[in-house]
Amino acid sequence: MTKLDARGDSGAGATTFFRVVYDGRFPESVAFASASERAGERVHRIDGDISSFWYRELDLAWRGRPAPVAGLTAHGPLFCLERWAWDAGLRVLFKAEHRRAGRSVEHRLSGPSDIVAGFMESQQPSWIERAAGLARAAAASAAPYRQGRRVTPASPFDNPDSEPLFTWVIGLAPAAARSPISL
Repeated sequence: MTKLDARGDSGAGATTFFRVVYDGRFPESVAFASASERAGERVHRIDGDISSFWYRELDLAWRGRPAPVAGLTAHGPLFCLERWAWDAGLRVLFKAEHRRAGRSVEHRLSGPSDIVAGFMESQQPSWIERAAGLARAAAASAAPYRQGRRVTPASPFDNPDSEPLFTWVIGLAPAAARSPISL
């Protein structure tokens, strides 16, 4: 795994995840997948239901060697993956809830302190691009956990009627970290 800084910069094309999961029903998630692909990640599309990905790919991979996964999905797929990850010795290492509120998006983050601070301080205009970069950085961080909240302007993708979306990283909890995140 390539070491990343708190902005998610690693150089060109470093693969950090077994897959980056995105939900084709949400334009924000599709944009997240595009940003992840540009960074060299392999992506997997779902349309709300994570079970096919679990049974056909991830369960088999985790039986051989537990590898980190990330995504931008609704809560349901994250909930299922978190429960399945426990059996492989993996935990949610980073979670950011993105909830549209008028012309803004409220972000509630839990994860490594350097990653949360990076999201809070970033001047990058797109929260989706920022989230993709920070997901990669979260997989490599051993910083203590913290929480944060930030409100950003809505992007052209943000649907005011959309359910909350979650950026998440599931992986091995670093020994130096205080505790993994629980949903």
